[in-house]
Amino acid sequence: GVLANLESERDEKLRVLIIGLQAMMRGKIAQERFKKLIQQQKAIQVLQRNGKCYLKLRNWQWWRLFTKVKPLLQVTSRDKEIHEREEELKKVQDAHVKDREALEESEQQLKKTLDERALLQDQIFREKEMAAEADEQRLRLLTKKGELEEYIHDLEERIDTEEEKTQKILGEKKKIESTIADLESTLADEGNAR
Repeated sequence: GVLANLESERDEKLRVLIIGLQAMMRGKIAQERFKKLIQQQKAIQVLQRNGKCYLKLRNWQWWRLFTKVKPLLQVTSRDKEIHEREEELKKVQDAHVKDREALEESEQQLKKTLDERALLQDQIFREKEMAAEADEQRLRLLTKKGELEEYIHDLEERIDTEEEKTQKILGEKKKIESTIADLESTLADEGNAR
């Protein structure tokens, strides 16, 4: 039926497409072959023309002179190339010397920096020791200050106590003096009465 009809139409269209594709590919391949043949033909013509020119020139005196001088020109170009290479080698050696000097200078700078670092570390260590000693001395002084303050406090208490005692003694002295004065006046009165 209909399915078989559709399949036959599809096969027919595919056949037409494949035939067209093959024809295009064959045409492309034929064009490339044709171009290659043309290039080969041109190359053959160039070779033939050069061969004819050489046959004409080989007995010409100027050509003979040119063929003898050309290798000598190459020698001078070779000398020039050697000279250029020597200059390049000299530049590379100079650069190497500069790099070595820079490396030595960097090593000296590094050594100097390490020495300075060691000196600074030693100085820091000494300053830490001095700071520790200062802290110890400060603690000793604080302890001594505390002891002295305590001693001063004790002395002030003793002075207060002594002042109180002195005040009591002075009070008693006044009492005794007033008693003595009373007794003297009493004695004087009795002495007068006799």
